[in-house]
Amino acid sequence: ASAGDRDRQLIAVTALAAADPLRTSLDPATVAGAAERMVAGMVSVLPVVGGGDGASETDDDPLALRLHRRLAPTAPTQSAVDILNAALVLLIDHDLAVSTLAARAAASARATPYGVVIAGMGALDSPLHGNASRAAHRLLARVVAGEDPARVVADAVVAGSGGPVPGFGQPLYPDGDPRARALLDLLAAAASAAPVLSAVEAVSALLRDRAGAHPNIDLALGALTLAHGMRDDAGEVIFATACDRLRGARRRRVRRTAPPAAPRRPLHRPALGMRVLRLGTSAAARAGADVPGGRGR
Repeated sequence: ASAGDRDRQLIAVTALAAADPLRTSLDPATVAGAAERMVAGMVSVLPVVGGGDGASETDDDPLALRLHRRLAPTAPTQSAVDILNAALVLLIDHDLAVSTLAARAAASARATPYGVVIAGMGALDSPLHGNASRAAHRLLARVVAGEDPARVVADAVVAGSGGPVPGFGQPLYPDGDPRARALLDLLAAAASAAPVLSAVEAVSALLRDRAGAHPNIDLALGALTLAHGMRDDAGEVIFATACDRLRGARRRRVRRTAPPAAPRRPLHRPALGMRVLRLGTSAAARAGADVPGGRGR
């Protein structure tokens, strides 16, 4: 997100930690309550930009509704809220995201719930992870504005020093990211998303034919934010909110199941570590993991 939004969310978590007299407690119920307060705080700390001033919000309002009011300039429709909620669900990963690894490392050292979330947020703030949807949003916006898709893609390759085009490629899913397909299919039901989806298809066809690359969740998230008139950095807030909502659940699981032991130390055998990671990735792919993830996601 922009410095303002990212700083607000980080400050919200830090302020909640400072105000919580039980912040060092590892009791599952206490940790669960802290996780819920963190997610709610990360949303409520953002300024409302659409659909009123937020004064009428209640704790019973769905998270996606509250988040939409802070990301889109227009009043939220039920369809828009449903799609945003679907994105929050689809962004839940299966332990391969860099931010998840960072959070789990902090949890293994018996960090507080707040420390775990802050560790994950630090890893999330990177161009190959939480920030990737912004570049995808901008790429699609240029095509929607009438620029030649081939020129836009060429510029993206140059800007990335020859690396992947933003929004394309997912090593865990070489035949295409199922999260992207699911979210783009939901967007297709909205007539207002037609220009954006046409841009998605134009760029996707070019990269599929030339590089065998398929859309990933970053492209779908960029399409969602563009179609709903959100800022180009809105996808970063969505991603952070989704990941930190899950991170609270993971944190509870770690606290319930981890035996009392010394904190984990770095493994000074990178070759072995990479073999384990590759084996885990292959096993997840073969098993058809029910919650997808992938490169930096």
